[in-house]
Amino acid sequence: MCIVYLITSKMFSKFTRKTRCLLWTAIVGGFLTVFSLVFALVILPVIIDAVLSDYLVLKEGTEAWDRFMELPFPMDFNIYFFEVTNPDEVKIGAKPSVKQVGPFIYKNYRKKRDVEILDDEHVSYYTVQTFEYDYERSELSDEDEVDVLNFLAIGLFQILENAIIDFEYKIEGLLPHVIGDSDLLFHKMKVKDFLFEGTAFCDPTETYLPAKLICLVVMLLNLKMVNYNDDLTMTYSLFGWKQNATDGKFVVNTGELDIMKLGQIQTWNDMKYTQTWKGEESDCNKVSGYDIAVFAPNMEEGQNFDIYSTDICRTMTMNYMEKSKFRDVNVYKYGFNKNTWRTTNCSPEESCFCSDYTRGLDGEKSCFMDGVQDVYPCLGIPGLASFPHFLHADEKYSSTVDHLHPNEDEHGSYLKMEPLTAAPLEGWISLQISLITRPIKLGGNMVEMTEHLNNTAMPLLWLQQGVTITDEYYDIIDSAMTLLLVADILKWVFVLISGLVFMFAASKLLLGTT
Repeated sequence: MCIVYLITSKMFSKFTRKTRCLLWTAIVGGFLTVFSLVFALVILPVIIDAVLSDYLVLKEGTEAWDRFMELPFPMDFNIYFFEVTNPDEVKIGAKPSVKQVGPFIYKNYRKKRDVEILDDEHVSYYTVQTFEYDYERSELSDEDEVDVLNFLAIGLFQILENAIIDFEYKIEGLLPHVIGDSDLLFHKMKVKDFLFEGTAFCDPTETYLPAKLICLVVMLLNLKMVNYNDDLTMTYSLFGWKQNATDGKFVVNTGELDIMKLGQIQTWNDMKYTQTWKGEESDCNKVSGYDIAVFAPNMEEGQNFDIYSTDICRTMTMNYMEKSKFRDVNVYKYGFNKNTWRTTNCSPEESCFCSDYTRGLDGEKSCFMDGVQDVYPCLGIPGLASFPHFLHADEKYSSTVDHLHPNEDEHGSYLKMEPLTAAPLEGWISLQISLITRPIKLGGNMVEMTEHLNNTAMPLLWLQQGVTITDEYYDIIDSAMTLLLVADILKWVFVLISGLVFMFAASKLLLGTT
Protein backbone atom coordinates (compact mmCIF):
# COMPACT_ATOMS: atom_id res chain seq x y z
CA MET A 1 0.00 0.00 0.00
CA CYS A 2 2.95 2.30 0.77
CA ILE A 3 4.44 1.63 -2.68
CA VAL A 4 1.08 2.42 -4.30
CA TYR A 5 0.96 5.63 -2.29
CA LEU A 6 4.46 6.69 -3.39
CA ILE A 7 3.74 5.95 -7.02
CA THR A 8 0.39 7.69 -7.03
CA SER A 9 1.80 10.65 -5.10
CA LYS A 10 4.25 11.34 -7.94
CA MET A 11 1.52 10.79 -10.52
CA PHE A 12 -0.89 13.14 -8.70
CA SER A 13 1.71 15.81 -7.83
CA LYS A 14 0.70 17.96 -10.77
CA PHE A 15 -2.92 18.12 -9.51
CA THR A 16 -4.24 20.52 -6.94
CA ARG A 17 -4.65 19.37 -3.39
CA LYS A 18 -8.46 19.11 -3.71
CA THR A 19 -8.18 17.15 -6.97
CA ARG A 20 -5.72 14.78 -5.35
CA CYS A 21 -8.19 14.35 -2.52
CA LEU A 22 -10.95 13.45 -4.97
CA LEU A 23 -8.66 11.04 -6.81
CA TRP A 24 -7.77 9.28 -3.57
CA THR A 25 -11.42 9.18 -2.58
CA ALA A 26 -12.33 7.61 -5.93
CA ILE A 27 -9.53 5.03 -5.64
CA VAL A 28 -10.44 4.09 -2.07
CA GLY A 29 -14.15 4.04 -2.93
CA GLY A 30 -13.51 1.82 -5.94
CA PHE A 31 -11.31 -0.49 -3.92
CA LEU A 32 -13.90 -0.73 -1.16
CA THR A 33 -16.66 -1.35 -3.72
CA VAL A 34 -14.77 -4.23 -5.29
CA PHE A 35 -13.77 -5.60 -1.88
CA SER A 36 -17.31 -5.36 -0.49
CA LEU A 37 -18.71 -7.14 -3.57
CA VAL A 38 -16.14 -9.92 -3.22
CA PHE A 39 -16.91 -10.11 0.51
CA ALA A 40 -20.68 -10.18 -0.07
CA LEU A 41 -20.67 -12.69 -2.92
CA VAL A 42 -17.71 -14.93 -2.02
CA ILE A 43 -16.21 -14.50 1.45
CA LEU A 44 -19.39 -14.14 3.54
CA PRO A 45 -21.09 -17.25 2.05
CA VAL A 46 -17.91 -19.23 2.78
CA ILE A 47 -17.93 -17.98 6.38
CA ILE A 48 -21.63 -18.86 6.76
CA ASP A 49 -21.03 -22.35 5.31
CA ALA A 50 -18.14 -22.87 7.71
CA VAL A 51 -20.25 -21.79 10.68
CA LEU A 52 -23.10 -24.03 9.50
CA SER A 53 -20.74 -26.97 9.17
CA ASP A 54 -19.46 -26.49 12.71
CA TYR A 55 -23.04 -26.20 13.98
CA LEU A 56 -24.59 -29.09 12.03
CA VAL A 57 -21.91 -31.75 11.50
CA LEU A 58 -22.39 -34.87 13.62
CA LYS A 59 -19.33 -34.72 15.85
CA GLU A 60 -18.98 -35.66 19.49
CA GLY A 61 -19.00 -32.74 21.90
CA THR A 62 -21.20 -30.48 19.74
CA GLU A 63 -24.80 -29.35 20.17
CA ALA A 64 -25.67 -31.13 16.93
CA TRP A 65 -24.38 -34.38 18.40
CA ASP A 66 -26.45 -33.92 21.57
CA ARG A 67 -29.60 -33.28 19.53
CA PHE A 68 -28.78 -36.29 17.39
CA MET A 69 -28.30 -38.58 20.39
CA GLU A 70 -31.62 -37.66 21.96
CA LEU A 71 -34.44 -35.56 20.56
CA PRO A 72 -34.70 -32.73 23.12
CA PHE A 73 -38.50 -32.84 23.14
CA PRO A 74 -41.01 -35.63 22.49
CA MET A 75 -42.88 -36.01 19.24
CA ASP A 76 -46.65 -36.33 19.24
CA PHE A 77 -48.22 -39.66 18.33
CA ASN A 78 -51.95 -39.09 17.87
CA ILE A 79 -54.39 -41.93 17.24
CA TYR A 80 -57.90 -41.66 15.76
CA PHE A 81 -60.09 -44.78 15.76
CA PHE A 82 -62.92 -45.55 13.35
CA GLU A 83 -65.57 -46.87 15.68
CA VAL A 84 -68.28 -48.91 13.92
CA THR A 85 -71.68 -47.56 14.97
CA ASN A 86 -73.82 -50.32 13.41
CA PRO A 87 -71.91 -53.61 13.96
CA ASP A 88 -75.03 -55.79 14.22
CA GLU A 89 -76.41 -54.46 10.95
CA VAL A 90 -73.04 -54.90 9.20
CA LYS A 91 -73.06 -58.61 10.06
CA ILE A 92 -76.25 -59.08 8.05
CA GLY A 93 -75.22 -57.06 5.02
CA ALA A 94 -75.58 -53.37 5.88
CA LYS A 95 -73.06 -50.77 4.80
CA PRO A 96 -70.72 -49.93 7.69
CA SER A 97 -71.10 -46.54 9.34
CA VAL A 98 -68.10 -45.22 11.25
CA LYS A 99 -67.47 -42.49 13.76
CA GLN A 100 -64.01 -41.02 14.26
CA VAL A 101 -62.94 -41.12 17.91
CA GLY A 102 -59.82 -39.29 19.10
CA PRO A 103 -57.26 -38.02 19.34
CA PHE A 104 -55.62 -40.30 21.87
CA ILE A 105 -52.36 -38.44 22.38
CA TYR A 106 -49.07 -40.15 23.18
CA LYS A 107 -45.65 -38.62 23.72
CA ASN A 108 -43.05 -40.33 21.55
CA TYR A 109 -39.49 -40.18 22.91
CA ARG A 110 -36.53 -41.06 20.69
CA LYS A 111 -33.02 -41.83 21.89
CA LYS A 112 -29.96 -43.27 20.13
CA ARG A 113 -28.08 -46.23 21.56
CA ASP A 114 -25.09 -48.38 20.56
CA VAL A 115 -23.71 -45.42 18.62
CA GLU A 116 -20.43 -46.13 16.86
CA ILE A 117 -18.34 -43.69 14.83
CA LEU A 118 -17.15 -45.80 11.90
CA ASP A 119 -14.91 -43.19 10.22
CA ASP A 120 -14.87 -39.45 9.44
CA GLU A 121 -17.93 -39.83 7.24
CA HIS A 122 -20.17 -42.43 8.86
CA VAL A 123 -21.84 -43.22 12.16
CA SER A 124 -24.02 -46.21 13.04
CA TYR A 125 -26.79 -46.26 15.64
CA TYR A 126 -30.06 -47.73 16.83
CA THR A 127 -33.02 -45.54 17.74
CA VAL A 128 -35.05 -46.61 20.78
CA GLN A 129 -38.62 -45.35 20.92
CA THR A 130 -40.89 -45.12 23.94
CA PHE A 131 -44.53 -44.07 24.02
CA GLU A 132 -46.16 -42.47 27.04
CA TYR A 133 -49.81 -41.45 27.21
CA ASP A 134 -50.27 -37.69 27.60
CA TYR A 135 -53.02 -37.39 30.18
CA GLU A 136 -52.62 -33.61 30.46
CA ARG A 137 -53.31 -32.84 26.80
CA SER A 138 -55.74 -35.68 26.02
CA GLU A 139 -59.43 -35.15 26.66
CA LEU A 140 -59.86 -38.92 26.34
CA SER A 141 -58.24 -41.70 28.35
CA ASP A 142 -56.31 -44.74 27.18
CA GLU A 143 -58.57 -46.69 29.56
CA ASP A 144 -61.54 -45.88 27.29
CA GLU A 145 -63.00 -48.70 25.21
CA VAL A 146 -63.55 -48.48 21.47
CA ASP A 147 -65.82 -50.70 19.37
CA VAL A 148 -63.72 -51.60 16.35
CA LEU A 149 -63.10 -54.28 13.78
CA ASN A 150 -61.40 -57.39 15.18
CA PHE A 151 -58.28 -57.10 13.04
CA LEU A 152 -56.72 -60.28 14.47
CA ALA A 153 -59.71 -62.45 13.49
CA ILE A 154 -60.11 -60.86 10.04
CA GLY A 155 -56.37 -61.09 9.47
CA LEU A 156 -56.33 -64.78 10.44
CA PHE A 157 -59.25 -65.53 8.11
CA GLN A 158 -57.37 -64.03 5.17
CA ILE A 159 -54.02 -65.61 6.07
CA LEU A 160 -55.66 -69.04 6.31
CA GLU A 161 -57.51 -68.36 3.06
CA ASN A 162 -54.16 -67.94 1.32
CA ALA A 163 -52.50 -70.84 3.16
CA ILE A 164 -51.50 -73.91 1.16
CA ILE A 165 -52.89 -76.24 3.85
CA ASP A 166 -56.31 -77.79 3.31
CA PHE A 167 -58.24 -76.31 6.21
CA GLU A 168 -61.07 -78.70 7.04
CA TYR A 169 -62.14 -77.44 10.45
CA LYS A 170 -65.08 -75.15 11.09
CA ILE A 171 -63.43 -71.88 11.98
CA GLU A 172 -66.31 -70.65 14.13
CA GLY A 173 -65.70 -73.52 16.53
CA LEU A 174 -61.95 -72.98 16.72
CA LEU A 175 -61.44 -69.21 16.98
CA PRO A 176 -63.11 -68.80 20.39
CA HIS A 177 -60.43 -71.16 21.74
CA VAL A 178 -57.76 -69.06 20.05
CA ILE A 179 -58.75 -65.47 20.76
CA GLY A 180 -61.37 -65.88 23.51
CA ASP A 181 -65.16 -65.67 23.56
CA SER A 182 -65.46 -62.11 22.29
CA ASP A 183 -67.30 -61.19 19.11
CA LEU A 184 -65.17 -62.45 16.24
CA LEU A 185 -65.94 -59.57 13.88
CA PHE A 186 -66.23 -56.54 16.15
CA HIS A 187 -65.20 -56.13 19.74
CA LYS A 188 -64.66 -53.57 22.44
CA MET A 189 -61.10 -53.10 23.62
CA LYS A 190 -59.31 -50.65 25.86
CA VAL A 191 -57.26 -48.25 23.82
CA LYS A 192 -54.06 -49.05 25.71
CA ASP A 193 -54.55 -52.80 25.13
CA PHE A 194 -55.31 -52.38 21.45
CA LEU A 195 -52.32 -50.13 20.81
CA PHE A 196 -49.48 -51.16 23.12
CA GLU A 197 -50.16 -53.43 26.09
CA GLY A 198 -51.87 -56.11 24.04
CA THR A 199 -54.40 -58.91 24.54
CA ALA A 200 -53.32 -62.49 25.18
CA PHE A 201 -54.40 -65.36 22.92
CA CYS A 202 -53.38 -68.94 22.13
CA ASP A 203 -53.05 -69.96 25.78
CA PRO A 204 -51.73 -73.58 25.57
CA THR A 205 -53.52 -74.56 28.82
CA GLU A 206 -56.91 -73.64 27.38
CA THR A 207 -56.57 -74.33 23.67
CA TYR A 208 -57.55 -77.76 22.45
CA LEU A 209 -55.63 -79.60 19.74
CA PRO A 210 -57.37 -78.53 16.46
CA ALA A 211 -57.11 -74.85 17.45
CA LYS A 212 -53.39 -75.28 18.07
CA LEU A 213 -53.01 -75.57 14.31
CA ILE A 214 -54.03 -71.93 13.96
CA CYS A 215 -51.68 -70.91 16.77
CA LEU A 216 -48.86 -72.78 15.05
CA VAL A 217 -49.55 -70.88 11.81
CA VAL A 218 -49.39 -67.58 13.71
CA MET A 219 -46.15 -68.60 15.42
CA LEU A 220 -44.51 -69.58 12.14
CA LEU A 221 -45.50 -66.27 10.55
CA ASN A 222 -43.46 -64.37 13.18
CA LEU A 223 -45.72 -61.31 12.91
CA LYS A 224 -44.49 -57.89 14.03
CA MET A 225 -47.75 -57.22 15.85
CA VAL A 226 -47.58 -60.42 17.90
CA ASN A 227 -45.39 -60.80 20.98
CA TYR A 228 -44.28 -64.40 21.60
CA ASN A 229 -44.08 -65.05 25.35
CA ASP A 230 -41.88 -67.52 27.21
CA ASP A 231 -44.94 -69.44 28.47
CA LEU A 232 -45.92 -70.11 24.82
CA THR A 233 -48.85 -67.67 24.94
CA MET A 234 -48.97 -64.80 22.49
CA THR A 235 -50.06 -61.18 22.84
CA TYR A 236 -51.25 -59.02 19.97
CA SER A 237 -51.34 -55.23 19.73
CA LEU A 238 -50.99 -52.81 16.88
CA PHE A 239 -47.87 -50.94 18.07
CA GLY A 240 -46.55 -52.95 21.02
CA TRP A 241 -43.61 -54.03 18.87
CA LYS A 242 -42.45 -50.40 18.76
CA GLN A 243 -42.49 -49.82 22.55
CA ASN A 244 -38.98 -49.72 24.06
CA ALA A 245 -37.65 -51.25 20.87
CA THR A 246 -35.32 -50.25 18.07
CA ASP A 247 -36.17 -50.03 14.39
CA GLY A 248 -32.88 -51.50 13.23
CA LYS A 249 -29.30 -50.41 12.71
CA PHE A 250 -28.79 -47.30 10.58
CA VAL A 251 -25.55 -46.00 9.09
CA VAL A 252 -25.72 -42.34 8.05
CA ASN A 253 -23.30 -39.72 6.77
CA THR A 254 -21.91 -37.35 9.44
CA GLY A 255 -21.36 -34.50 6.97
CA GLU A 256 -17.82 -33.93 8.23
CA LEU A 257 -16.17 -34.32 4.81
CA ASP A 258 -19.15 -33.08 2.78
CA ILE A 259 -21.87 -31.15 4.59
CA MET A 260 -24.27 -31.73 1.70
CA LYS A 261 -24.28 -35.47 2.50
CA LEU A 262 -25.22 -34.91 6.13
CA GLY A 263 -27.84 -37.36 7.39
CA GLN A 264 -28.05 -39.43 4.22
CA ILE A 265 -28.73 -43.09 4.99
CA GLN A 266 -26.06 -45.46 3.73
CA THR A 267 -27.42 -48.80 4.99
CA TRP A 268 -30.12 -50.24 7.23
CA ASN A 269 -29.29 -53.47 9.08
CA ASP A 270 -26.13 -53.58 6.94
CA MET A 271 -28.22 -53.67 3.75
CA LYS A 272 -28.39 -51.21 0.87
CA TYR A 273 -31.42 -53.15 -0.41
CA THR A 274 -34.00 -54.99 1.68
CA GLN A 275 -35.78 -58.17 0.65
CA THR A 276 -39.27 -56.86 1.44
CA TRP A 277 -40.60 -56.18 -2.04
CA LYS A 278 -40.17 -57.72 -5.48
CA GLY A 279 -36.82 -57.48 -7.23
CA GLU A 280 -33.54 -58.19 -5.46
CA GLU A 281 -32.15 -54.68 -6.09
CA SER A 282 -35.32 -52.89 -7.15
CA ASP A 283 -36.07 -49.26 -6.37
CA CYS A 284 -38.76 -50.47 -3.95
CA ASN A 285 -36.15 -52.28 -1.86
CA LYS A 286 -33.53 -49.54 -2.00
CA VAL A 287 -32.60 -47.95 1.34
CA SER A 288 -32.04 -44.23 0.77
CA GLY A 289 -32.98 -40.75 1.90
CA TYR A 290 -33.13 -39.48 5.49
CA ASP A 291 -34.56 -40.94 8.69
CA ILE A 292 -36.23 -37.57 9.63
CA ALA A 293 -33.65 -36.86 12.35
CA VAL A 294 -30.97 -34.93 10.42
CA PHE A 295 -31.05 -33.24 7.01
CA ALA A 296 -28.43 -31.61 4.77
CA PRO A 297 -28.49 -27.76 4.78
CA ASN A 298 -28.84 -25.24 1.95
CA MET A 299 -32.07 -26.69 0.58
CA GLU A 300 -32.93 -25.52 -2.91
CA GLU A 301 -36.35 -24.21 -3.79
CA GLY A 302 -38.32 -26.76 -5.82
CA GLN A 303 -36.09 -29.70 -4.84
CA ASN A 304 -37.66 -32.88 -3.40
CA PHE A 305 -36.05 -35.26 -0.93
CA ASP A 306 -36.64 -38.82 0.31
CA ILE A 307 -37.24 -40.24 3.77
CA TYR A 308 -36.98 -43.90 4.73
CA SER A 309 -39.59 -45.41 7.07
CA THR A 310 -39.14 -48.80 8.71
CA ASP A 311 -42.83 -48.70 9.69
CA ILE A 312 -43.82 -49.31 6.07
CA CYS A 313 -40.45 -50.68 4.86
CA ARG A 314 -39.95 -48.20 2.04
CA THR A 315 -38.61 -44.87 0.89
CA MET A 316 -41.12 -42.08 0.34
CA THR A 317 -40.63 -38.76 -1.44
CA MET A 318 -41.38 -35.46 0.27
CA ASN A 319 -42.39 -33.16 -2.58
CA TYR A 320 -41.69 -29.43 -2.56
CA MET A 321 -45.00 -27.59 -2.23
CA GLU A 322 -44.42 -23.88 -1.65
CA LYS A 323 -42.67 -21.11 0.22
CA SER A 324 -44.36 -20.58 3.54
CA LYS A 325 -43.98 -19.12 7.01
CA PHE A 326 -43.60 -20.59 10.45
CA ARG A 327 -44.30 -17.67 12.75
CA ASP A 328 -41.71 -15.11 11.53
CA VAL A 329 -39.30 -17.56 9.89
CA ASN A 330 -39.32 -18.19 6.14
CA VAL A 331 -39.64 -21.91 5.38
CA TYR A 332 -40.08 -24.34 2.52
CA LYS A 333 -43.11 -26.59 2.82
CA TYR A 334 -42.88 -30.22 1.68
CA GLY A 335 -45.44 -32.99 1.64
CA PHE A 336 -46.76 -36.19 0.13
CA ASN A 337 -49.08 -35.93 -2.84
CA LYS A 338 -51.77 -37.89 -4.69
CA ASN A 339 -49.14 -40.14 -6.33
CA THR A 340 -47.49 -41.30 -3.10
CA TRP A 341 -49.52 -44.53 -2.97
CA ARG A 342 -49.69 -44.93 -6.75
CA THR A 343 -47.46 -46.04 -9.62
CA THR A 344 -46.68 -43.31 -12.12
CA ASN A 345 -44.23 -44.93 -14.54
CA CYS A 346 -45.80 -48.39 -14.91
CA SER A 347 -49.00 -50.33 -14.25
CA PRO A 348 -49.69 -51.60 -10.70
CA GLU A 349 -49.07 -55.16 -11.91
CA GLU A 350 -45.58 -54.19 -13.09
CA SER A 351 -44.70 -52.34 -9.90
CA CYS A 352 -42.18 -53.88 -7.50
CA PHE A 353 -44.62 -52.92 -4.72
CA CYS A 354 -47.10 -55.46 -6.10
CA SER A 355 -47.07 -58.31 -3.57
CA ASP A 356 -50.12 -59.98 -5.10
CA TYR A 357 -51.03 -61.40 -1.69
CA THR A 358 -53.84 -59.43 -0.09
CA ARG A 359 -57.19 -59.73 -1.84
CA GLY A 360 -59.07 -56.68 -3.03
CA LEU A 361 -62.73 -55.72 -2.89
CA ASP A 362 -63.53 -58.30 -5.57
CA GLY A 363 -61.99 -61.11 -3.53
CA GLU A 364 -59.12 -61.57 -5.99
CA LYS A 365 -55.45 -61.03 -5.21
CA SER A 366 -54.61 -57.43 -6.00
CA CYS A 367 -51.61 -55.18 -6.54
CA PHE A 368 -53.54 -52.13 -5.28
CA MET A 369 -51.28 -49.02 -5.71
CA ASP A 370 -54.37 -46.99 -6.57
CA GLY A 371 -54.15 -44.72 -3.56
CA VAL A 372 -53.62 -47.59 -1.13
CA GLN A 373 -50.76 -50.05 -0.63
CA ASP A 374 -50.66 -53.63 0.60
CA VAL A 375 -48.53 -53.79 3.78
CA TYR A 376 -48.43 -57.57 4.11
CA PRO A 377 -44.79 -57.87 2.94
CA CYS A 378 -43.77 -55.37 5.66
CA LEU A 379 -46.09 -56.03 8.62
CA GLY A 380 -47.21 -59.58 7.95
CA ILE A 381 -50.93 -58.76 8.01
CA PRO A 382 -53.19 -58.45 4.95
CA GLY A 383 -53.79 -54.77 5.57
CA LEU A 384 -53.76 -51.58 3.54
CA ALA A 385 -51.87 -48.33 4.10
CA SER A 386 -53.27 -45.06 2.80
CA PHE A 387 -53.82 -41.48 3.80
CA PRO A 388 -56.60 -40.92 6.39
CA HIS A 389 -60.19 -41.23 5.16
CA PHE A 390 -58.75 -42.62 1.89
CA LEU A 391 -57.54 -39.19 0.85
CA HIS A 392 -56.33 -39.32 -2.81
CA ALA A 393 -57.38 -42.99 -3.10
CA ASP A 394 -59.82 -44.37 -5.68
CA GLU A 395 -63.39 -43.61 -4.71
CA LYS A 396 -64.25 -47.31 -4.74
CA TYR A 397 -62.67 -47.60 -1.26
CA SER A 398 -64.29 -44.66 0.53
CA SER A 399 -67.67 -45.41 -1.09
CA THR A 400 -67.93 -48.70 0.82
CA VAL A 401 -68.13 -46.91 4.21
CA ASP A 402 -70.39 -44.10 5.42
CA HIS A 403 -69.11 -40.93 7.12
CA LEU A 404 -65.63 -40.70 5.70
CA HIS A 405 -64.63 -37.12 4.86
CA PRO A 406 -61.17 -36.86 3.28
CA ASN A 407 -59.66 -33.40 3.58
CA GLU A 408 -56.14 -32.32 2.60
CA ASP A 409 -55.85 -29.77 5.42
CA GLU A 410 -56.79 -32.30 8.11
CA HIS A 411 -55.44 -35.53 6.65
CA GLY A 412 -52.45 -34.48 4.55
CA SER A 413 -48.79 -34.81 5.54
CA TYR A 414 -46.34 -31.92 5.46
CA LEU A 415 -42.99 -30.71 6.76
CA LYS A 416 -41.96 -27.06 7.19
CA MET A 417 -38.19 -26.58 7.07
CA GLU A 418 -35.92 -23.57 7.38
CA PRO A 419 -33.95 -23.96 4.11
CA LEU A 420 -30.51 -22.70 5.17
CA THR A 421 -30.12 -24.97 8.21
CA ALA A 422 -32.66 -27.61 7.06
CA ALA A 423 -34.14 -27.45 10.55
CA PRO A 424 -37.65 -28.97 10.69
CA LEU A 425 -39.85 -26.45 12.51
CA GLU A 426 -43.18 -28.24 12.13
CA GLY A 427 -44.25 -31.48 10.54
CA TRP A 428 -46.96 -34.13 10.58
CA ILE A 429 -47.03 -37.50 8.87
CA SER A 430 -50.45 -39.18 8.65
CA LEU A 431 -51.16 -42.83 7.88
CA GLN A 432 -54.30 -44.98 7.90
CA ILE A 433 -54.50 -48.75 8.39
CA SER A 434 -57.48 -50.59 6.84
CA LEU A 435 -58.55 -54.17 6.15
CA ILE A 436 -60.77 -55.60 3.44
CA THR A 437 -63.85 -57.33 4.88
CA ARG A 438 -65.84 -59.67 2.63
CA PRO A 439 -67.24 -63.20 2.53
CA ILE A 440 -64.42 -65.71 3.02
CA LYS A 441 -64.18 -69.42 2.29
CA LEU A 442 -61.74 -71.76 4.02
CA GLY A 443 -61.23 -75.21 2.53
CA GLY A 444 -64.19 -74.63 0.25
CA ASN A 445 -66.51 -73.88 3.21
CA MET A 446 -67.96 -70.45 3.81
CA VAL A 447 -67.00 -68.82 7.08
CA GLU A 448 -70.54 -68.25 8.28
CA MET A 449 -69.87 -65.06 10.22
CA THR A 450 -68.57 -63.42 7.02
CA GLU A 451 -71.23 -64.78 4.68
CA HIS A 452 -73.40 -61.66 4.60
CA LEU A 453 -70.65 -59.05 4.78
CA ASN A 454 -70.45 -56.45 2.06
CA ASN A 455 -67.12 -56.16 0.29
CA THR A 456 -65.73 -53.24 2.26
CA ALA A 457 -62.48 -51.35 2.74
CA MET A 458 -62.86 -51.04 6.50
CA PRO A 459 -60.67 -48.36 8.10
CA LEU A 460 -59.32 -49.39 11.48
CA LEU A 461 -57.55 -46.22 12.63
CA TRP A 462 -55.29 -43.47 11.46
CA LEU A 463 -52.27 -42.01 13.16
CA GLN A 464 -50.64 -38.62 13.03
CA GLN A 465 -47.01 -38.40 14.07
CA GLY A 466 -45.06 -35.18 14.24
CA VAL A 467 -43.97 -32.18 16.21
CA THR A 468 -44.06 -28.41 16.40
CA ILE A 469 -40.75 -27.01 17.59
CA THR A 470 -40.74 -25.65 21.15
CA ASP A 471 -40.44 -21.93 21.92
CA GLU A 472 -36.91 -22.46 23.24
CA TYR A 473 -35.63 -23.94 19.99
CA TYR A 474 -37.69 -21.59 17.87
CA ASP A 475 -35.98 -18.63 19.58
CA ILE A 476 -32.57 -20.12 18.68
CA ILE A 477 -33.55 -20.48 15.01
CA ASP A 478 -35.24 -17.06 14.95
CA SER A 479 -32.19 -15.35 16.48
CA ALA A 480 -29.87 -17.04 13.99
CA MET A 481 -32.09 -15.98 11.08
CA THR A 482 -32.21 -12.41 12.43
CA LEU A 483 -28.40 -12.25 12.62
CA LEU A 484 -28.11 -13.57 9.08
CA LEU A 485 -30.66 -11.00 7.90
CA VAL A 486 -28.74 -8.19 9.58
CA ALA A 487 -25.48 -9.43 8.05
CA ASP A 488 -27.14 -9.63 4.63
CA ILE A 489 -28.45 -6.06 4.94
CA LEU A 490 -25.14 -4.65 6.22
CA LYS A 491 -23.09 -6.19 3.43
CA TRP A 492 -25.23 -4.48 0.79
CA VAL A 493 -25.29 -1.22 2.76
CA PHE A 494 -21.47 -1.32 2.75
CA VAL A 495 -21.47 -2.03 -1.00
CA LEU A 496 -23.88 0.86 -1.56
CA ILE A 497 -21.96 3.38 0.56
CA SER A 498 -18.56 2.54 -0.96
CA GLY A 499 -20.13 2.63 -4.42
CA LEU A 500 -21.69 6.05 -3.76
CA VAL A 501 -18.34 7.39 -2.50
CA PHE A 502 -16.65 6.17 -5.67
CA MET A 503 -19.39 7.59 -7.92
CA PHE A 504 -19.36 10.94 -6.12
CA ALA A 505 -15.60 11.37 -6.42
CA ALA A 506 -15.53 10.14 -10.01
CA SER A 507 -18.37 12.45 -11.06
CA LYS A 508 -16.69 15.46 -9.48
CA LEU A 509 -13.49 14.67 -11.34
CA LEU A 510 -15.29 14.21 -14.65
CA LEU A 511 -17.15 17.48 -14.22
CA GLY A 512 -13.91 19.22 -13.33
CA THR A 513 -15.34 20.77 -10.14
CA THR A 514 -14.14 20.89 -6.58
